[in-house]
Amino acid sequence: MNRDKLLKKAKRENLWKDEREKLINIRASSIAGNYSMILLIVLIIYNWCTGAPKDSLIGILYIHMGVYNFFNISKEQKILRIASIVMVIAGFIYFIDPLVRRISL
Repeated sequence: MNRDKLLKKAKRENLWKDEREKLINIRASSIAGNYSMILLIVLIIYNWCTGAPKDSLIGILYIHMGVYNFFNISKEQKILRIASIVMVIAGFIYFIDPLVRRISL
């Protein structure tokens, strides 16, 4: 292959981002996800100790895990994708349940 064909192929492969930007984005999302999970777990433990309602925090945790797993699992693993969708639905149920209880009282 000549130089022009190689450059054209490399440009087509890296049309949106180069390798460095991809790695930085992956690392940043990983760090943000880890810290948000740690923060949510600390808040859940704090709410359990103080007796405050914890439904919304558990809902946030389930939604976060479901969305994160949905986008990081390959399309071939359909069972895991379905499980992540169920986690998102369970998270929304945690949000809706306290509202339904307040309305019915």
